[in-house]
Amino acid sequence: MTDLLIVTGISFFAGAFGYILYKLIFLPIWQYRKIKRMIAASFHRFPQNMEKASPEWKDEIRKNAARLLSVHAQLPLWYRLAIGNRDESPEKASTQLMKLANTKNNDHARNQVDKIERSLNFTKSLL
Repeated sequence: MTDLLIVTGISFFAGAFGYILYKLIFLPIWQYRKIKRMIAASFHRFPQNMEKASPEWKDEIRKNAARLLSVHAQLPLWYRLAIGNRDESPEKASTQLMKLANTKNNDHARNQVDKIERSLNFTKSLL
């Protein structure tokens, strides 16, 4: 009987530890990477004329900016330090994304995209 209780207790704590790891570490990192891919994908649909950019595209950019900030706050400290060492700045990128969504000038929009790519450390292989 005591062996069964010990095994049950160990499996309970192992499951709880796994859940905490998943919820607090793995899930935020996966979400951060997913949002970066979503931003890169939205740049593939970058309009040639910003005055004629669809409202859906602009809304997607705004939502991605909000998601990026939200997920960045949930990342573990060690991962935030790691992306800082890779010269990534999600806060700057989020600000630039909001500016991009409100920009109508094509030259300014291209400048914003370049700043976002630098802030998120996009490489040509990602885009």
